[in-house]
Amino acid sequence: MTSLAYVAIISTSVQGFMLGFAVFTTGLTIFMLVRDRRRRSINYGMIAASCTLLALSVGEFAIDIDRLVRGFVTVGPYQPGGTWLFFYSVTDYTFIVKACLYPVQILILDGVVIYRAYVAWQSLLAVLIPCVGWCGLLASAIGLIYSMATIPQYPEAVYLTRNPPWIYALYCATLATNFTATALLAFRIWRVNHRASEFQRSYSRLRILFRVVIESGLVYTVLNLALLIAFRTNSIAVFYLRDMLSPTIPIVFNMILIRVGFSSGRGLSVLGVEVTNAVSTVDLQWRFAPHTINDRHTVVGRKSVVLDLSGSVGGVHGSELLTSKVKDPEALHLEEESLVIAGKAVMGE
Repeated sequence: MTSLAYVAIISTSVQGFMLGFAVFTTGLTIFMLVRDRRRRSINYGMIAASCTLLALSVGEFAIDIDRLVRGFVTVGPYQPGGTWLFFYSVTDYTFIVKACLYPVQILILDGVVIYRAYVAWQSLLAVLIPCVGWCGLLASAIGLIYSMATIPQYPEAVYLTRNPPWIYALYCATLATNFTATALLAFRIWRVNHRASEFQRSYSRLRILFRVVIESGLVYTVLNLALLIAFRTNSIAVFYLRDMLSPTIPIVFNMILIRVGFSSGRGLSVLGVEVTNAVSTVDLQWRFAPHTINDRHTVVGRKSVVLDLSGSVGGVHGSELLTSKVKDPEALHLEEESLVIAGKAVMGE
């Protein structure tokens, strides 16, 4: 049987590598969201969520490093059973704190996905099922944290009988919540995609948003499902997957925002467009308040990421839309409305 001491070294090393990428994606996300503040409103909610998820991942990595030091240097070699037995202990504070950080991460991530679905549907009834799942997730998280924090004097036998039900409930709740919320969001984007499919340009833009949502949700779902199966079968892989999941959560969260930004084909400029042309033949004031359109060439005021996305994607400007297949004002109106619905949902605005 592979020693948990060996597993801890390998899994923490992989976790550190992935955490470095999570830091990079978080920095890029923040840069995209705050760039050109004079012309764009800043989504502070998404910035706070991104930073919080990263902080929790960094905290868990610090706990893992401390656990390695305690296991190999300061505590493990001097206790009965040595280093080998230290990593099987469930009473050390590093094990307990690490087990408590993960539920907080998934509560935030699933909450953001539910919020995106709500923004897309604009109806609490539409997101009722994922909201119920999130409440079950919250109850499971509280139960697991309480169970971990009150481990008695002889913990091993009690841990094996008391904690697994909470762990199963936590994994199943986050799988169900994230899957249903992602499915609702993807279905909403698919609907507006289908409605705008006669307009070729908007159709390609909406496909990008649809693909981003599906891929991000799939990564998280597959990893959580693998973790649940590994835990149920008592596989040693559960320790590797568990340490990989912590930095994966902020990566998945950030990649949605980053890929929407880069989907413009103009790189980061999608978040800092200074001029948006020619959608002015349609009065968009009612949807972009407090943005104002003064003439047919310039948008004056503070824009959102969604407005930039609908104004220029793939290097296509509004002026090109007027000379393309879409010339009817009502058609342009429908196209822009579809883009705004999908864009706001993905960006959480």
